[in-house]
Amino acid sequence: MSSRGVEKVGRNALVIAVAGLAVRALGLVREIALAYFFGAGPVRDALAIALRVPSVLRDLFAEGSMAAAFVPSFTRYMEQRGREAAFLLANVMLGFLMLVLGAIVASFVFAGRYWVLLFAGGFADRPETLELATRLTALAGPFILLVSLATVLSGMLNVHGRFFLPALAPAALNLAAIVGCLMGAPFETWTGLDPSAAVAGAYTVGGLAQFAVLYPAVRRLGFRLRPRLQLAHEGLRKVVLLMLPGLLGLAAIQLTNIIDMQVASRYGDGVVSYVEYSFRLVLFPISMVGMALATATLAKASLDVAAEDPAALRGTVSRSVSMLFLVSLPVGGLLFALAGPITQALFVAGEFTFHDAAETAVLLQLYALGVAGFCYPRVAIPIFFALGDSLRPMLVALLTIGLKLGFVFALKPFMEYRGLVLATSIAVSVEAFVIWWLLRRRIGSMVPGTTLGMVKILLATIAMVGAVMGVSLLLPTSWDEPGKLLQLAKLVGGAALGGAVYVAACAILGVRELGELLKKVAGKLRPPPPPPGAGPRGRR
Repeated sequence: MSSRGVEKVGRNALVIAVAGLAVRALGLVREIALAYFFGAGPVRDALAIALRVPSVLRDLFAEGSMAAAFVPSFTRYMEQRGREAAFLLANVMLGFLMLVLGAIVASFVFAGRYWVLLFAGGFADRPETLELATRLTALAGPFILLVSLATVLSGMLNVHGRFFLPALAPAALNLAAIVGCLMGAPFETWTGLDPSAAVAGAYTVGGLAQFAVLYPAVRRLGFRLRPRLQLAHEGLRKVVLLMLPGLLGLAAIQLTNIIDMQVASRYGDGVVSYVEYSFRLVLFPISMVGMALATATLAKASLDVAAEDPAALRGTVSRSVSMLFLVSLPVGGLLFALAGPITQALFVAGEFTFHDAAETAVLLQLYALGVAGFCYPRVAIPIFFALGDSLRPMLVALLTIGLKLGFVFALKPFMEYRGLVLATSIAVSVEAFVIWWLLRRRIGSMVPGTTLGMVKILLATIAMVGAVMGVSLLLPTSWDEPGKLLQLAKLVGGAALGGAVYVAACAILGVRELGELLKKVAGKLRPPPPPPGAGPRGRR
């Protein structure tokens, strides 16, 4: 891979990560607000399922198979048939989504109860929770359609080299949810509905805002919003043919989480909330790292495939894999080592108790074991889509779901609902390894040194986790009691120590990817040099 191509992937991923950092920071504030106002109980359980139902479908359609299938097709149309043909494909795609997802949104309104039971069958024994979750699903459901339409616009902008705004646009959804939490009490006074209804409705408003933020940027490219219902369109048929098996190929994470919710709902009030909070915490780094690299890699890999340049494609994939492990492994390690301080410092306040934090922390540790496994398929599976191959990801997803169910039944007698989360981490880690092996067979060997670099990164992460947990054992046991400042100090100090140990271990082991990343970051922060020949007189 050329140095320019490497730099392009790294730069685009960095841009997306910066925007993603703002989005995830607001997402963290959203979770803190939800914990403060709703704690962990029947209302939060109902809200978790009501938001999970459309979120899973959004991840499958918008951020999953549709995005992975649409971007390569749109790229080919731009390269081979011109802008007008590509814009027509986008409008046809929008029309198709409005038809299909509009029908799904209608089902949320008229058959929401069955959607809730599909995700949380245990609610059948709690009629009040089931009724509330059904109402909330109808209020939140429309955001899947709006966000999916916005994803088409994001893909068009990405192909044109514009990454920052599409990566930042989801912040509108988080802002709306935060406002919904704050407006819960007034909303109840005005309407007589539960305060959680304000949050559910805010998700729909946030989806509309996300679309509204992106459309002006797409208009500046020359695109005009004119959805077309042309089911026989050649480009649409190709996208759909990639999407259908790909829906399952990209669904393993969400389907395994559905299994968690389904079984957790049978353990009584609060357990669904613990699973939701812990999954959301681990989802922050997954989304930041995985989605940033996946978006940048998919755009670059689509161009490599269109140019029929296998060497460039191998370089793109190798670079992305190295960057993924460089960041995801230490993040997972810190989540594992600092799970207690994280949950207590962030969440213990209002309706969220110390007991809730302790239960959530255990699940967070178990999820943290699979961070790299969660991230890698998000980067690798879209490469299969760019190559026109969605069968292999589908088969791997079936394997993952089977492994998940097997581990659930094996661990449940010993760990109860905690075994669900450990089973998820094991299953997605196996999935990541199988996908890595299949991708190597599909495109050839990675760039020399990639596998050795991954092993070195793993060793550095183990050293970091050992150092942080070793120091934690030496701290006073009283620090394990509630106390925001003490827990925050433990969190910040542990993260600083872990970061220092990780960087030092990488330097000792000779992890070249870290040096390259630091040079890129330093280059971004350094002011640009003056133009050639510009002396003191010229700068006046």
